[in-house]
Amino acid sequence: MKILLILLAIFVTIFVTILGVYNNDILLAKYQKLDYLNKVVDEFNPFVGKFAIDSLNIDEINLILSKKDIAYFQKFIKERVNESKKTHIGTPLISYNSGLDFRKSDIYYNGIKYKAKIRLHGKSSWHFMKSKKSYSIKLDKSNLIKGMRRFVLSNLEKQAVSSIVSYKISELFGFMKVNSYLVKVKINDKSQGVYLLEEKLHKTLLEKNGYPGVDIIKSIDDYDNQYPNMSHEQPYVYDLANAQIKRFSKKNVGQLLRYNILYDENTNINYIKNIINKEMFAKADAMRILFGDSHGISGANQKLLYDTSTGTIYPFFRTEGIVSQLQDNGLGLNFDKIIYNFVKGPSIRNNILYKRLARDDEYRALRNTYLYEIIKNENKIIKLYKEYLKDMLPILSMSRSPNYSSRMLVLNEIINFHGVENNIKIIKRYLGYSKVFIEVLRINENNISLSIKPDSNSGVLVKTVNTNLSPEVFVTVTGGNGSILKLKVKELKGYFNNINLMIGLDNDLDLNKQEFLFNIVADKLISRFELEFTNKVTGSVINKRNIYYKFIDIPKDFSFKYLGIDNNKFLENNQLLDFSISGNDIYLKKGRYILYQNLFLPYGYNLIIDKGTNIKLDTGKSIVVYGGIKAVGTNKEPIIISNLKKKDSFGSIGIVGNGKTTNILQYVEIYGGKEAYVNGMHLSGALSIYNHR
Repeated sequence: MKILLILLAIFVTIFVTILGVYNNDILLAKYQKLDYLNKVVDEFNPFVGKFAIDSLNIDEINLILSKKDIAYFQKFIKERVNESKKTHIGTPLISYNSGLDFRKSDIYYNGIKYKAKIRLHGKSSWHFMKSKKSYSIKLDKSNLIKGMRRFVLSNLEKQAVSSIVSYKISELFGFMKVNSYLVKVKINDKSQGVYLLEEKLHKTLLEKNGYPGVDIIKSIDDYDNQYPNMSHEQPYVYDLANAQIKRFSKKNVGQLLRYNILYDENTNINYIKNIINKEMFAKADAMRILFGDSHGISGANQKLLYDTSTGTIYPFFRTEGIVSQLQDNGLGLNFDKIIYNFVKGPSIRNNILYKRLARDDEYRALRNTYLYEIIKNENKIIKLYKEYLKDMLPILSMSRSPNYSSRMLVLNEIINFHGVENNIKIIKRYLGYSKVFIEVLRINENNISLSIKPDSNSGVLVKTVNTNLSPEVFVTVTGGNGSILKLKVKELKGYFNNINLMIGLDNDLDLNKQEFLFNIVADKLISRFELEFTNKVTGSVINKRNIYYKFIDIPKDFSFKYLGIDNNKFLENNQLLDFSISGNDIYLKKGRYILYQNLFLPYGYNLIIDKGTNIKLDTGKSIVVYGGIKAVGTNKEPIIISNLKKKDSFGSIGIVGNGKTTNILQYVEIYGGKEAYVNGMHLSGALSIYNHR
């Protein structure tokens, strides 16, 4: 009796534990290996499996496979298992050159017979290594199902509903209508459960969506290589020799040659933008970001369409239903580094086409406008997604997968939905963030240097130019590229808005501060020059507290040139003065000199003046020595420094040391000078000596 009670207690404990896991979504999501307990529950649950699925009111497909067909597939799988042991992969994968053929067969769709060809589908082992396998179907072109000639029947995985929903959402934004839905599958009248039916990219799909004369280009699926964990992004994946074209147009117009330059890093990005359909690329990119999908553009997963009528290339949008939560790159709000890098490792190219496009401000700005279209349609997207979850989760709750329990199938789809919700929030934050840093340096009364540094992923537009100048006044504007235009003040707004004022991305797709420089000259005093901005994508006005502004008058005689001037340049600039240099000393030989400009000695050099030297300085001009001075005259031959014009004072003789320098002045006459403001210093008298021993 005790033994029975102990066994009963153990059974109850195990059963309660299983039910606890089965009903604990958080625990199950975190520790997905516990899903094997749910599979045990499914085995005893009458609402999961064959009988429950038979009651479903969804389309049914019955595949008729002969013993030879089944034997052929089993032999192929065995061969792949043996081959995988010879490579780094370890698990069998189906590559382009694996030698898998279609088998002629019949299928019944809702009881109606169709001639077909069937083969195993999928590159990954979960498609074909378990008892339930995925299949690729090719129908006779004279007898289609719902307008489909090619489709696949995939095992249920983590993303059946999200795969279907991704196509439905993409339709809202003008992409192709692709059949994708859940069906019941039988093989030789024996139930296999629920599968995901997905229409394949094929001539039939292209033509019924209004894309005649369009070819498909993709990389070859080659997993038998020596690059571990790089199956999608091995170093040769985008090479021309690894390209595969389906030439439905039956034309040779250089499709592969144009495709090839897309992946040549030496190709000018502007050439690339002329070859591709930028609108379609940017729109597909925005859709990928909604689902957090970088997998879809990795290696052979990416399928490009070539329009032989226009010679342009654009992507076929497909995510495989993968949903990943967007994250920033650790250095800012942008997610570009994450979304354009599928695989990390040495020699990984990670689809350099998309990475180069992402670094281009014009392209990224266009992509961001489509991201905002997604945001504007948030309610429609969420409503559509919820409707599909409502219809399909009950079906999944009755289904089993080779890898997941019915409970996990449902939970994964809920996680995917919340992933899309999260991504919408991240995109909003990304697009909405905008700050601007403005520096206006007034060079003189009618000349300013303008620096605009936008910290904005969306980019900014000038809303208002606030200046003391009237709208009809003409100004001359020199841009950072050297272009010079004469414009009215009222035209400045349009001028600025023809430039992509946005933060950049560096080669690693990290945020890269950009500065936009302009020089503006008027024939009148410029006493005020302020700008107001709007977010280029969202249209919202940027709050003044997010605009950092400085208007600075550049003092007269202010320069940093002295910090970097070398000896040769100094001598070249002062050929009218008899200078020579030895070590850190600059010698001025005896003579009579007139200075019409300021004289700045190289930083850290001492000035030595010969006896009998006479120097006259023009009005307001100064001599600045960044070292010590030795000026030793005599009673008969004094050193004289004076003003050139009797009624006008020169500036100052400034001797600025480093705390260790020394000065000697004997028989030196200095008159006609005054104070001066030079290079950030106030020289308070005709002779100003600072910071010496």
